[in-house]
Amino acid sequence: MIKVPFLSTTNQVQPEPKIPKAAALNCFLNSSKLPNFLTMDLAISPENLVSFFNISHHNEWFKWPPPWFFTIDLISSDELCRLLEAPLKISLYQSEGAAKKSVKNGRTEQLTALRDKAILEMLFSTGLRVSELCSLPRDLDLGKDEFSIRGKGDKVRVVFLSSAAKDALKKYLNLRVDMDDALFVNIGLSHIQSAKEKKEKEKQKSGKVSRFQKTSSDKRLTPRSIERLVKHYAIKAGISKKVTPHVIRHSFATDLLGNGADLRSVQMLLGHANIATTQIYTHVTDTHLRDIHKKFHGKGRKWATRTIAERK
Repeated sequence: MIKVPFLSTTNQVQPEPKIPKAAALNCFLNSSKLPNFLTMDLAISPENLVSFFNISHHNEWFKWPPPWFFTIDLISSDELCRLLEAPLKISLYQSEGAAKKSVKNGRTEQLTALRDKAILEMLFSTGLRVSELCSLPRDLDLGKDEFSIRGKGDKVRVVFLSSAAKDALKKYLNLRVDMDDALFVNIGLSHIQSAKEKKEKEKQKSGKVSRFQKTSSDKRLTPRSIERLVKHYAIKAGISKKVTPHVIRHSFATDLLGNGADLRSVQMLLGHANIATTQIYTHVTDTHLRDIHKKFHGKGRKWATRTIAERK
């Protein structure tokens, strides 16, 4: 029931409304779950939107934040494990019935499986955005457990490699024979004839091909390619939910917070400019703790709360 301002009979002083900060406001504006009247191509200034929140909260039209604001797409630990193991399991299954395949095809399939395994392990180990993952160079120093990445707003941060991610990367790089500078490349494009590459390079130099136009000599994987890759292995792993690289990034953050990491450290690892953006994950972990409390707390008091007649 909507409480219309000019029909309200109360004269009580309303508490000061909690207006969302800039980071939360941007997240709200970018949400796909907004009502249709707010998603139209209208010139809504932040000032007018804050005024809208003031009036709406003051008159109890709705409460901020709305229940869906803290909804994050997550997968369980079991689903995450199945996803990370999917590339090698599928490759092993395919190789059992591929005795008649050529050695070249078998090597390509093995390299693809190792590449995909490394991609998934890297996403979960580092919490990188998919665009950041695509930009990685091949010459990472795997002798260290960390490397620097330039993220949004040209801000540099340090991310860390797990032992599983390092092992997957080493196996993948040891099998690569191309000389491309990108860390993750399209395996199918690594066997293109050099003559064709030379022709396209000549076209680029002459200005006939835009430098933004993708050519057959481009081997670096695109964000869209990795999104399709993650979706493919999620289906193969039997995960019914929609899984994207950003879902794995969510799992990275909630895994850290769930195991005792502080919010400021998680903010730095994710590369969030504002800690308000990171705080959304605390609501997920709080929900998890609430479920544990309901499931395990007070079980020993069931007998004590029974009536005397029931005990007899």
